[in-house]
Amino acid sequence: MDKRIFVFACFLAYVSIGIAQNKEIQYPRAGKKKNFHIFLLMGQSNMAGYGCVVPSDPWQPGDKEPVPGVWALTGQHQLDADTSISEVKWIPAKHPLHVLQSSAQFGMGMDFAKEYMKLHPGVTVGLIPCAWGGAPINWLNKGTSHYANAIMRAKLAAKDGVIKGVLWHQGESDSVTPELAALYQNKLDSLVIDLRRDVNNNRLAFVCGDLAEFYGQGRSATHKAGIPIIRRTLHELPLRLPYTYCVATDGLKSPDEHYVHFDRWSNIQLGKRYAQAFKILQR
Repeated sequence: MDKRIFVFACFLAYVSIGIAQNKEIQYPRAGKKKNFHIFLLMGQSNMAGYGCVVPSDPWQPGDKEPVPGVWALTGQHQLDADTSISEVKWIPAKHPLHVLQSSAQFGMGMDFAKEYMKLHPGVTVGLIPCAWGGAPINWLNKGTSHYANAIMRAKLAAKDGVIKGVLWHQGESDSVTPELAALYQNKLDSLVIDLRRDVNNNRLAFVCGDLAEFYGQGRSATHKAGIPIIRRTLHELPLRLPYTYCVATDGLKSPDEHYVHFDRWSNIQLGKRYAQAFKILQR
């Protein structure tokens, strides 16, 4: 009899653990849809996250732990692929969010989510990682498999919550010549319009970030001529399209001598700045 009780108790414990795990994974669907705010993370390496890549910019205790109330949607694919490499599902979010590139490590997404929840009590946050290091905008806009993957996952995510906006940090790969940079405005504006149309929200908030203050050091004269064109395009986005905002990058730091990426500390600051920008747009 004692053995039966023991076996039955073990069975109940096993079932309870399974139910608890299932509830954890399914939590976004269990709450109120209006309180699950979902954001697409789009762009290139500074959105994917280059913090904690070099030894002089180390990980800190707790960096790789999940943050309560923050979820990430799996299912991103390789840049040149047509299908997701994994099932599309919600998992507890943690660094790194973009798992398909080894150079994508500590990004702004997690600290954005933490700050956003502080500014919006009672809300949980869903992140859809869509960035790809080194990608020019031509690899990310409508008509590409990368864009199609982002929209497919956004539509699936919208069944569980509300798509609140897009975090965009990109432009370095389009600044290499002034001729290429001059084409960026039409491409960026079209991307915003296409995203709004494809998620069926003409007021979808779109927050971009300026290129790093330090970006351009050590670059050719031709490249340096293209950088201010990209900056101006990003700065003036709110003048061209409503419900957009450009986040400043003043005071932020590079982790290495290449002067392209933001270090761990700077990604934390950027995440907070993006969250504040969305707060402004939502007034």
